[in-house]
Amino acid sequence: MDISSIDKNFSFESAIDREGLVYHDARKAPFKFYGLHEPLDATRPFHRMPEDIAGAISQGVKVLNFHTAGGRLTFSTNSPFIVIRCETAGNVTPMAHMALSGSQGFDLYRVDDDGKITFQCALMCPTDRIGKVGFEVLKELPRDGRVRQYVLNFPLYGTVKNLAIGLHGDAVLGEGAPYKYGEKPVLFYGSSITQGGCASRPGSCYQALLTQEFGFDYINLGFSGNAKGEDAMIDYLASLDPMIFVCDYDHNAPTAEHLQATLPKLYRVFREAHPDTPFIFVSAPNMDTGKAKHDVVENTAREAIEGGDKHAYFVDGAHMFDGMKPFTCTVDGCHPTDLGFFCMYETMAKVLREIL
Repeated sequence: MDISSIDKNFSFESAIDREGLVYHDARKAPFKFYGLHEPLDATRPFHRMPEDIAGAISQGVKVLNFHTAGGRLTFSTNSPFIVIRCETAGNVTPMAHMALSGSQGFDLYRVDDDGKITFQCALMCPTDRIGKVGFEVLKELPRDGRVRQYVLNFPLYGTVKNLAIGLHGDAVLGEGAPYKYGEKPVLFYGSSITQGGCASRPGSCYQALLTQEFGFDYINLGFSGNAKGEDAMIDYLASLDPMIFVCDYDHNAPTAEHLQATLPKLYRVFREAHPDTPFIFVSAPNMDTGKAKHDVVENTAREAIEGGDKHAYFVDGAHMFDGMKPFTCTVDGCHPTDLGFFCMYETMAKVLREIL
């Protein structure tokens, strides 16, 4: 049975025909992108870092670079509805352990006049589009005529080739709200957890929760199974100029010895390029990576801190789920649920409050 036939909350509109509907190319002003590399280049799907560098790191990073984790679009409107028309770079493919709404869907947040960011709606890929290229979704927005500022979060594991935003033709369309900390982004580098697996929506991963509180821009360089501290990646990370660097890739290191050979080097190269940028070492949000790898992260951080680095911090992931039933914090013993990501957010927020 199609559940949408008995519960309209599970229904989707496709081949949308709404009176007054006008589509706008998301690559055109006044829309503004964050978290993506050269997003205005319509010749390529949206991606997170330069393609040549991603390809030089590994085949995995080359492919995952086209996953739009951390990508955001800001704008303002008083349209009574919004339509997302997403052309994917390939067939929509589900993941066994992650909701389609998080891996392939968008979600929309509004920014109130006081700066508070509030969830507006989820723009989920309809299940009838699985195995097909692209999808479109319509959601209702407030009908009081007020112009509101919005942030649209891109899919965490989806590939977006082109994007059109559908609004009422008579609606106002303007720029979105700037970030409080907008000059430099916070940089996150890490594993599938960093990429956002397995949040139910893009706005539920811990980076999105942090930016909702603090109001900073960010870049998500999480690569499932492929963040291993490679030399080319180290050089690229050091070439960036973030406000804060969060380093969290021990899950992907194949061994503690590999982590020991790469993490101190990554820290040293980045620190030479950015002497005063806060560097946050984060160990995996459980002990599944093993105590040996956890200790490498902690010891590297302690050496930096005790060596006089006043801008180095350590976040112990082993205690992120303290106070909770651990099995409720992950999907599979590794990847966080929304509750797990909320626990990560709460732990990370303590350090960011100290820094900011």
